[in-house]
Amino acid sequence: MRSKISRVLVSNQEFVCLKHKTLMGIMLVHNQILQKNQKFFKSYGISQQQYNVLRILRGQYPEVVPMQVIRDRMIDKMSDVTRLAERLEANNLIVRKGNDQDKRIIDVQITDKGIEMLREIDKYIHTLWRLNDISDADAQVLCDILEKIIV
Repeated sequence: MRSKISRVLVSNQEFVCLKHKTLMGIMLVHNQILQKNQKFFKSYGISQQQYNVLRILRGQYPEVVPMQVIRDRMIDKMSDVTRLAERLEANNLIVRKGNDQDKRIIDVQITDKGIEMLREIDKYIHTLWRLNDISDADAQVLCDILEKIIV
């Protein structure tokens, strides 16, 4: 019986090696997560990148966070953080303000509305990717493996 990864990625050929199959499986899961995320976050009126900004800000709350720190912590390093912040601010999920010590720096803080949105998302996020189907021990093994291959 062929695995789910083999059925999706290969027609009548086998993988070059198990590590190749593993890499292709990671890519397949990545794309599935992106597609599910897009649909899920769209129902909240935000993108996956905007969600990432909100999570970063919630982690620092009640402190303000310079825009550069957000850029550095983003999962998607190609994100236009300024544009993301503008959209989040337009929806009253964050506030931006000038830094008192350095006028070139823009500080950002999540609002109560932004925190409340994340609380609502938190209720459903773990079931979105079937994370409840794996044990904590398996999740730790996966995290350990991903740590080994992350660049």
